[in-house]
Amino acid sequence: LPEVRIHAADSLESEANAVADQVGAWLAEGITEIGLIALDTLVARRARALLERRQVLLADEAGWRLSTTSAATAVMRWVEAVAGGLPARVVLDFLKSPFVLGDLPDDEREVAVAAIEDAVHRHNIARIGPALLAVEGLPVEAIRLVQRLLDAQAAWPRGEVSFGTWMAALDASLDQLGVRQHLAVDLAGADVLALITQLLNVLGNVSTGRGRRKSGNEAKGMRTSLTEWRIFLAAQFEQASFRNRSVDSPVVLTTLEGAQLRPFQAVLLVGDDARHLSASAPDDLFLNLALRNALGLADAAAKRADLHHRLGCLIAMAGQAAATWRRHNLDEAQPLSPPLARLELARRLAQLQSGVIVSAPRAAAAALDAEHIRDQPAPQAPRRLPERISVSSYATLLACPYRFFATALLGLKEPDELEEELSKRDYGTWVHKVLKHFHDEHRVLKDVADDVLLKSLERASDEVFAPLIAFNYLSLGWKLRLQKLFPAYIDWQRGREAEGWRYAEGEAPRALAFDLGERLVQLVGRIDRIDRMTDGPGEQAVALIDYKTRRIDELKRTLKVAGEEAQLAGYAMFEAALGNEVKQSGLASIDGDAVELAEATIDEVAERQRAEALLRYVVGQTSPVFHGPIVAASHSALSRGVRNAVSQRDSSAGRMPIRRLMQSDCQALDALIEQTGHSPEVILGDGGVLAQMTKALVERVLTQGRSVESGQPGQRCTDLGPDRVGESSGEDF
Repeated sequence: LPEVRIHAADSLESEANAVADQVGAWLAEGITEIGLIALDTLVARRARALLERRQVLLADEAGWRLSTTSAATAVMRWVEAVAGGLPARVVLDFLKSPFVLGDLPDDEREVAVAAIEDAVHRHNIARIGPALLAVEGLPVEAIRLVQRLLDAQAAWPRGEVSFGTWMAALDASLDQLGVRQHLAVDLAGADVLALITQLLNVLGNVSTGRGRRKSGNEAKGMRTSLTEWRIFLAAQFEQASFRNRSVDSPVVLTTLEGAQLRPFQAVLLVGDDARHLSASAPDDLFLNLALRNALGLADAAAKRADLHHRLGCLIAMAGQAAATWRRHNLDEAQPLSPPLARLELARRLAQLQSGVIVSAPRAAAAALDAEHIRDQPAPQAPRRLPERISVSSYATLLACPYRFFATALLGLKEPDELEEELSKRDYGTWVHKVLKHFHDEHRVLKDVADDVLLKSLERASDEVFAPLIAFNYLSLGWKLRLQKLFPAYIDWQRGREAEGWRYAEGEAPRALAFDLGERLVQLVGRIDRIDRMTDGPGEQAVALIDYKTRRIDELKRTLKVAGEEAQLAGYAMFEAALGNEVKQSGLASIDGDAVELAEATIDEVAERQRAEALLRYVVGQTSPVFHGPIVAASHSALSRGVRNAVSQRDSSAGRMPIRRLMQSDCQALDALIEQTGHSPEVILGDGGVLAQMTKALVERVLTQGRSVESGQPGQRCTDLGPDRVGESSGEDF
């Protein structure tokens, strides 16, 4: 019986590491013809990234969809921009592609794109057009580029035309916008150009009926709308495959069909489970089993025999054979594929040694020993901590110290999103303004009639929402949504006054200083609303209210999570420092059919101690002995090397999207614990494995700062975590 080593793993990352280890072992033995059979493409892509990290390139015959490459995505971005009337968000994404404006000098291109982006965000311009050209102070480079975009869009036909006409318009745009020359020198871009040329030739002949008799549809020119043609073009990119033929490697990534009759010295079946390697019966609505038999088509038994023949020939011809098997997919058990399960059963019946090998937890990639870990510097950032920290930043520090470090200390942030319409977050801002206007006019409702109060609220909402409705008429829906709540809000406010509370201030600015020895740091913020108790002995008692446009049950659930009351805690610290007794604090739900208050329990003294402890740790004066292990984990990841790398970067790093850093880091953390076999204390300790991983992660992204910032369309990361596996144009970073 043939011997097949089956590496059993319990996670995608472990399975990918098993692939990389087996390939490395074969290369070390001097084997020069290795075939990786990509049964599970997700595992194969992750293994490919791990091997490339070890300087082992793969000759990828399996390829990936052309639609996933940045070249194809750049082309589709322009089509999307034309179809949508040049929406600013889509156009900016298109302009940041490295394939665009190849005929312009780099400095002119960067100045023009940066100026357009800045003007679009500052003036909230939804579409590229006359409004952008009217912006005062727009550089001449940006004006020329905007006009170039408008001219390229104007050249496209209107209404319904033939497929060939649409393809000709796209082909002309590639020259008008300087795209063709950069596509031509890119491996994936060359395939994109070839496909466009092929479609142009075929559809041009169909549209004109050249070379054959025209059908009825062709006689009408096969006219179609831009939307329909765009769907057709996207489907063509989806069906086409891209293969990087420039790599010559002893390791070949291919399919089971592509490996037939090839003299591999060793083969490795990647993802050999029942889901990816089986011969299940065909599921066809029209061709049932009886009809398939009558037509002589393959049934399940024939497919199974063919699969066994292919697999048997592959294993028999190879000098060595191995497979990987992930025993669980999420929470479900995943059995071994039937062919290898049968082979394993035969080996056991013949009393031969089992071929199944259970993958043990991997050692840390850096092989860090305890002494090495202890020698690493503890993270400190005394000079990067701002003199003023907002309450929202303090809440971020409690919820995710890593995000606080990236935003508050490193100054990394993403550009503001374009507001083509009012979002739920913006709606909350305008609700605050409406209620402040109302209470500035009516601080006490006791002797005022309901109809007068309703008219006052309506006037305030009309005034606040007028410019929003002028910008986008759909904002009227948000105003009507708020106005439906006005009677409920009046009833709720009257109820508070009956309890003895009186409206005192709105949007009240506050500040609280923390003396950290060499540093004085201020916590600053604005309290949405402050009420005061006017009757009884608690005359100085206050209530702190934070308006929220969320349902009351959601707010109550939120307050049950530790740290979610951070903003209210900050407000309570402000008032306690002024000598006021905080008798009540909570989140007011301005949503649904009623207005209700979700109360929170705040210990001002304990909160101030926690805030001071956190800030002292940030500046490096104390150890992370507070707020659970997640604080220690996040802050231990911030080594001096990361800070030095960031400080040496230019200002472009300040616009780098940081969500990718945090998401990939969090996704990799679980796999890291599994792989290393270290205790959580070792992984999360100062200078530990997490610190090394985060340092490498941040440095890698920073070295790719420009491409990450521009988010090169279609390029996907394959090297940031076990589940961040995708496809790219061969430039995994």
